[in-house]
Amino acid sequence: MWWIAWVALVWVALSVPLAILIGRAIRQKDLRELPAREDATRKNDPPDRTVA
Repeated sequence: MWWIAWVALVWVALSVPLAILIGRAIRQKDLRELPAREDATRKNDPPDRTVA
């Protein structure tokens, strides 16, 4: 009967760090794929004057 407790303990001991590592890897991948939020030079440019 004690083997069930050991299996559960080993399962938790291995799955928690593995989940943390996988989560970090996914987060790093997502952060690399984020597009630029706002172009600072476009924000400060004067408006185009196309009307003569």
